[in-house]
Amino acid sequence: MTKPTGDLVFAPRIRDTYNIDGGFFAITGMQLTGYGDTSLEVEYRTDGLGDKGPTSASRSADGNTVTLRYGDPLLIGALVGQSQEESLFPSLVTDATDYDLTGTATIFGYLIDDATYLAGGGVVQDGELISVMIDGLAVPISPVPLPASASLLGAGVAGFGLLRRKRRARS
Repeated sequence: MTKPTGDLVFAPRIRDTYNIDGGFFAITGMQLTGYGDTSLEVEYRTDGLGDKGPTSASRSADGNTVTLRYGDPLLIGALVGQSQEESLFPSLVTDATDYDLTGTATIFGYLIDDATYLAGGGVVQDGELISVMIDGLAVPISPVPLPASASLLGAGVAGFGLLRRKRRARS
């Protein structure tokens, strides 16, 4: 694959989160699907809104899934005044020139209480992984190849040119 040109940059940010369960919800990652047919570079911006960026990114063997991990989880408290962290803008730089709304994002993490979290150290309690999937995300699509009619048009124009030459030769 070629190096991404930056024609389309996708920036799926986690924001406006709510926790009604009590304790904290620690978001530890996000998986994005729909990137199989494009070159891709992943980075995050520190000059925009948000609290934390991903600490690592990976891509599945087939290239379709991109996983962003937050080694220092985004903490979402249940009470007013508690932490309501949002992600910085990740930038998925592609070589695509068009997109459609067929992608998905799966956000995952753990419910924890105050005693199970060490700042900068991540979640220190094993627990059940909780996830939510959101569909309809914009993802890159491959450019549409020129239809066969374009080559037929070219052949037709060339045919008219030859026909015109023949008529001039007769005159």
